[in-house]
Amino acid sequence: MERVGIRQLAGELGVAPNSLYSYVRDKDDVIHGAVELAFGSFDVPTSTATNWREGVVDLSRWLRARLLEHPNLVTTPRFAEGAPFPFIPFPTAVGLVLAEAGFEEKQLVETVYTVFYHTVGFVTMEVSRAQHGLPRQSDEFLVRQLDPDRFGPSIRAGAARMAPLIRALDLDAVFDRGLTALLSGLPDPDTAT
Repeated sequence: MERVGIRQLAGELGVAPNSLYSYVRDKDDVIHGAVELAFGSFDVPTSTATNWREGVVDLSRWLRARLLEHPNLVTTPRFAEGAPFPFIPFPTAVGLVLAEAGFEEKQLVETVYTVFYHTVGFVTMEVSRAQHGLPRQSDEFLVRQLDPDRFGPSIRAGAARMAPLIRALDLDAVFDRGLTALLSGLPDPDTAT
């Protein structure tokens, strides 16, 4: 996305660059429009989970999958600037699950934000750290940073031990574990103070 220019886009569309300026102000406007187009019309599924935690996990997995369909948009500054506006259907769906479970007011809103930021933040990091835009199952970016020649002797042994473990990471499992830990730390709404 960073390499896209107005002239290039006009060429792809078969129009003069000046004609695009009737519709957009600049390249950032084009990218903002692409983010809005890709993420602004979600049809969020209805959760069929048996409890609120499972429902929130299901919806978060769904959002992560949608975001990973557009990795180049996720890494643009316009993506971060625009969030959460194109994503209003997702927080609304999570909010409905939580409200049905008995969450109210401040606790409901804080929980929705926590889940949304965990999901979007996780995807943003996994996409930006992936080579060529699509995340793999392991964090190759971190493995590359663990080059033993970069560290002194006290760190080398730990870096050498960590690299194969990081290569074996399953990012789907890491996402689920983080979300489950977040939700497990929340009291059920009927016991909250």
